[in-house]
Amino acid sequence: MKISYENDAGRGPGHGLLRCTMDAGELCPEGPCTLVLQRSEDHGYLGQNGWGGQKNGLEVTAERGANGELLLFLEPQIVNQLVPLQNYRATVQPAEGTALKTVQFRAQTIVYSPEAPGGNMAEAARPEPMPAGDAPEAERPDAAQAAIPQDTAAAALAHPPEEEEPLLPPEEDPLIIREEQAHKSGQGRLLIIVLAIVAVLALAGAAGWAFFLRHKPVEPDSGPGPQMPIEKPAPPEPTPPEPAPPKPPSSPEKTPAPTPAQSTEDRVRAFFTGPDRNPAAAARLSRELSAATPAEQDALYRLYTYAADSGEPEILRHYAACLDPSKPQWGSIGKDPAAAWQLYERAEASEAQQQMKSWLEQQAAGGDAQAAAWLRSLQ
Repeated sequence: MKISYENDAGRGPGHGLLRCTMDAGELCPEGPCTLVLQRSEDHGYLGQNGWGGQKNGLEVTAERGANGELLLFLEPQIVNQLVPLQNYRATVQPAEGTALKTVQFRAQTIVYSPEAPGGNMAEAARPEPMPAGDAPEAERPDAAQAAIPQDTAAAALAHPPEEEEPLLPPEEDPLIIREEQAHKSGQGRLLIIVLAIVAVLALAGAAGWAFFLRHKPVEPDSGPGPQMPIEKPAPPEPTPPEPAPPKPPSSPEKTPAPTPAQSTEDRVRAFFTGPDRNPAAAARLSRELSAATPAEQDALYRLYTYAADSGEPEILRHYAACLDPSKPQWGSIGKDPAAAWQLYERAEASEAQQQMKSWLEQQAAGGDAQAAAWLRSLQ
């Protein structure tokens, strides 16, 4: 069930209406009803004499609306006790049956009736508790309270209390919020105006001070009388520049010393360790080298032995001459007539063969045993 409060304009100021909309499954009661109102501020209950701590049932007129809703008509003595934007809890107790679910509601605007008995109690101070011993005698119920049926009141009081729903915090008045915002914005504008005035005054002061300094009269210098002009000393005569020291005579350019030519031994050694080693190259190199010393002759003989593979007749004859006993001694190479004979034969040098053989025959006839042995090796 949901409850909303409305001002009953048809009955005039001070009259209110609680519109109770039933949820699915709830039945709208018929006949007179008793209303229990509880205030969220102090959990007090509304009675005939205002708000108090005792739970009371208020008899209200109930009707069923066109849409199946329950309409509770409130009199001025009830409406004048309500305050706008205050949370209240309402419990509807039909004359017959159990009480409906306790529902919370809030009145947005309330139109009060000044002619209502007791006036508007919304702004009245709540009664303070009296000290013990000073409590007056129990007042008799007035006519309005006596008019409540006893069975209805007993049923309302006998109904067990239901679980209370959490009370919603009171809403702030939008008008008060707008006034606070306007007050804050007004303070902000006032602060801006004050700062602007201070800035203008500061600029004006700075401009006035600058104007004063610019137009301040300059007092003449009250010094001694006219002074004699000071003669400036003549500038010193420029000294002639010192002569530059004579340049030392340039030494004649030295011609690079010729690199010493490589010896036969070095060239032969470089040939055999180089990349272009072959019999034809050895034959060409042998023609360029000289053999004046025994060491050079030994080096050249090494080239002959390697270049002989090329098959050149000239190289073969030089090689054979180194071994020919009829020829002069060649370095430290020993004589070998048989090997020389074969080399002469490869070079097709038959004349050289006959000369070596004739020389051996002459030496053997003269009694040379070595020559006789070499001669026998040729046969």
